[in-house]
Amino acid sequence: MCWGVPAIVVSVIDDTTAEVDFGDGMPKRVVLGISAQEVLPGAAVLVHAGVIVSRLSYEQIEEVIKYIEELAAIAGEEPPQDLIARLRSLFRSAAGGGLG
Repeated sequence: MCWGVPAIVVSVIDDTTAEVDFGDGMPKRVVLGISAQEVLPGAAVLVHAGVIVSRLSYEQIEEVIKYIEELAAIAGEEPPQDLIARLRSLFRSAAGGGLG
């Protein structure tokens, strides 16, 4: 199984490269694995191994959060509220910009 990480597109550099924010405020360069037309600044995306593999909707981000909470419950631990808050904040900031 592969693990993708939600991020927000900060900028599109060219047809093959973009910068994303994983929630730490430090833009990271990634490769576009989907059409550059789908990757606009402010879009929520899923990144795997340094490649944008899909665009995310609000519902998909909430589903990721649900899985994180379920995994924590199975492990007998508290859900990582800082990560959950960061994911929701990232999406809200993207949606607030009219994109996402």
